[in-house]
Amino acid sequence: MKKLLLFLMLVIGLSTQAQNFVGYSFRDIKGEMDKRGYILTEGYDKDGDYYLSATTLSEYKVYYFTKNNICSAYVYTLKNVSFSDYEQSLYKIGYTKYSDGKYYNDKYIAKIEYDSQFGCWYVTMGLR
Repeated sequence: MKKLLLFLMLVIGLSTQAQNFVGYSFRDIKGEMDKRGYILTEGYDKDGDYYLSATTLSEYKVYYFTKNNICSAYVYTLKNVSFSDYEQSLYKIGYTKYSDGKYYNDKYIAKIEYDSQFGCWYVTMGLR
């Protein structure tokens, strides 16, 4: 049951524009995440990119912004979710895997990666 719930959260998180907010402004995303009760952190990463992270006990989202404060990429992870769970979720919402290892639909590019420091899989999404 727990795995089914996590899987459903993953599909919902990856499939709705309202969740990934790529193309939205920093102010809009921060307001929405604050309204939903996420713990928010913002700052610059090691590459100098501005980000906003939104976390709960089981979910972690990071939004990256351009110099014009528009979200250009979105990273999403859930605790205890495998590579195949992410991949199946992407397939179910219309993504196709290409030979470069990335997943594409009409509007977005997605990439599944593993973070060895935190021991979890995550999905990065951006505009095509």
